[in-house]
Amino acid sequence: MQLRSRITLAAAFFLLAPVVLFFLIDLMRDRFIASSFVERQFEDDQPFVEGFVREAQLRLEAPASEIQAILPGEQIPRSFLDPDTGSLVYEPWTTMQFRLEQIAENHAGLSFGLFDRDGQLLVSVGEDVDLLAQGYDGTNRSYANGISPNTDSFMVRRTMRTLRGLYVYVGALPVDEFIGNISDSVGEPVALIQRAIIENPAGVRPQDQARSGAIERAGVGLPKATTAAPNRYENAVVFWDAVKDSALASEPRRYFTVSVGEHRGIVTEIRVEVLTPMRDEGVFVRLVRNRTLAAIREEKQNRLVYGGFAVLILVSVVLLLWFFNRSFRPLTDLIEALRALARHDFEYRIPHTNRRDELGALARGLTDFRSSLVDRERLVLLKEQMEFAAQIQRSILPHSFNVADFASIDAITKPAEDVGGDFFDVFTLANGNAGIVVADVADKGMGSALFGALASSLTRATARLYNDPGRVLGAVNKQLCERNEADLFVTLFYGVMDRNSGELVYSNAGHEPPLLLHRDEVSGTMQVERTPTTQGLPLGLVPDAQFESRSVTMRPTDNLVLFTDGITEAEDAENRLFSSAALNALLRRQSSNVPSDIISSVLQNVRDFTGEQPQSDDITLMVVRYDGVPTQQSADHKDDQESRESPKLRVVGNT
Repeated sequence: MQLRSRITLAAAFFLLAPVVLFFLIDLMRDRFIASSFVERQFEDDQPFVEGFVREAQLRLEAPASEIQAILPGEQIPRSFLDPDTGSLVYEPWTTMQFRLEQIAENHAGLSFGLFDRDGQLLVSVGEDVDLLAQGYDGTNRSYANGISPNTDSFMVRRTMRTLRGLYVYVGALPVDEFIGNISDSVGEPVALIQRAIIENPAGVRPQDQARSGAIERAGVGLPKATTAAPNRYENAVVFWDAVKDSALASEPRRYFTVSVGEHRGIVTEIRVEVLTPMRDEGVFVRLVRNRTLAAIREEKQNRLVYGGFAVLILVSVVLLLWFFNRSFRPLTDLIEALRALARHDFEYRIPHTNRRDELGALARGLTDFRSSLVDRERLVLLKEQMEFAAQIQRSILPHSFNVADFASIDAITKPAEDVGGDFFDVFTLANGNAGIVVADVADKGMGSALFGALASSLTRATARLYNDPGRVLGAVNKQLCERNEADLFVTLFYGVMDRNSGELVYSNAGHEPPLLLHRDEVSGTMQVERTPTTQGLPLGLVPDAQFESRSVTMRPTDNLVLFTDGITEAEDAENRLFSSAALNALLRRQSSNVPSDIISSVLQNVRDFTGEQPQSDDITLMVVRYDGVPTQQSADHKDDQESRESPKLRVVGNT
């Protein structure tokens, strides 16, 4: 199957899938109604119903306060024991009867009763006095709210203690008045029921399900018609007659939905406390909301939406077929361009780069990819050239130090890049003395390496013409200035060591002064001295610069340490420098005077200091030990030993 066919089928699938999903949701809407909406309705209804309960309680506060105020002033009625029944009989409490009747006139709909501790009614006012005594056993002398189990009255009972164990009960509101207020407020049918309580309806056991089937209905309230909505009562009656069986069905849940014919509804169930609370019995208010018109509107809207979706999908599929057939034509050209790049044909013209769509972006991406391939080819070529240059640079440096039988020499160089600007050289002069060169070209990289190679060659050639190191550097400086179009310069130390006396005559062109190591004969400690500096600028700056020569005398076993600033200026992670002071302290702690040991110790300490930090500059280190004038036998022995050992020179580079 071609790519365009697969993409067309995938697009059609993703376009049709939402429509099919919407149809499935519509078919199962009654079963999978949006629970979040119903739950929010329940959360709104719960405080709403609790508000009516609190309103009924507050309705009793005023008469209860009035009765509480008159009780202390009432005289205690006399009582006598009935010889026939053995009960305590009070004389008629006519004053209290009169007082309660006066209070009842100001609070219509309430009933009052005076009882003794045995539950005997002494004084009564109102029609629902008998309800006040229900559930009273002589011990529950606090107020209780709820529904009387065997009547249809909503009970808010408040108990106040009088003298000699007499109690006044205030309460009793009819159910039709209580739920009627709620129904008029919400404009929907309201039912008051009593049923078993099941706390975990999701895991209802069969025996619990059977118990929950018994629902006792205490009353139903329907909203009254108003001037603004005269047909509200009629609509509520029609809706209630249609769904009452489903609305009063056993559903041990806080909220559920009903669907009878074309009628749709949402039922939320709010629990209220019963008169005598039981652990597994409860009284609930069910608010039944009519969602019929809203459901019909939603169904019509869904049909319109689904139909529109279907038409849109058909049109979209046709347009997709046309669009894909047109859009995939340039892919053949781009595939051919990819094949050309695979053949390394970088001259092939990539088409469609001016398009402003995805194919144009792909064409421009291929153009960038071709450029990156060309750059990569150039980079590989440059890398090969750099490796070749590094190989040439290593070949320029001396490979062994068999130039002097009176000195032991060891050296190492570590360029920061493939090639570096540091270099050193050791060679034998015509008179048998040894020439020593250590230099550092400004900057690093290929340019510095080439400039360093030129300076090294000029120094080696000029050293055979003049004995004075200062004159040698002057001649080299003049030649470098004549050929220095890149404005580079090099710091260079050149010294000549006399084989017989150990005298080192040197000239310094702005380079780091070497350090002279010798062991104190008295204390036995290692002493580090900085060689005196000489007058002279770096080579390649001023053509007529003058260079001064000086000398130091080395005793046998003395070491001369020559280095570049790559050691003293090595940085750690906090950009701190290794410093000359640290190098001096390190050299003072040296116990060995073997050049290779000194070099290894210095490099190890520099590595420990820098840690994981990358090398920022070229590093060169040379150690020269004067061994004194050799005898013929020792010289022959030394030559034989050096012929069997590996060269002392070590060059470390990025190969």
